[in-house]
Amino acid sequence: MQAGLLRDWVEIQQETVERDQLGGETREWVTILRTRARIQDKSGDLKEENREAVFTAVKNVSIRYRPGITRNMRLAWGGEKYRILSIDRNRKSMSWEIKCELINE
Repeated sequence: MQAGLLRDWVEIQQETVERDQLGGETREWVTILRTRARIQDKSGDLKEENREAVFTAVKNVSIRYRPGITRNMRLAWGGEKYRILSIDRNRKSMSWEIKCELINE
């Protein structure tokens, strides 16, 4: 993978769950990796769900290979959060090709 193509900083986040003394759960997203990435727009759409306009955006993100990244994690970039849809390992360029979708919060 060419270093010059990795122009954006992204964070890979993992959800953690903590229990208090009464058994209540506190869920929090913790950054486990901050790395450079190449981000490409794949598709985008504006549709109506439950009488509300929802913008969907799908991105392809390429990062250098790092073990331990799973679909249960999420990606943060540009102040927005993205759900990881799929992860493909490119053995030739030693990279991850991550397909992710914008989370509408």
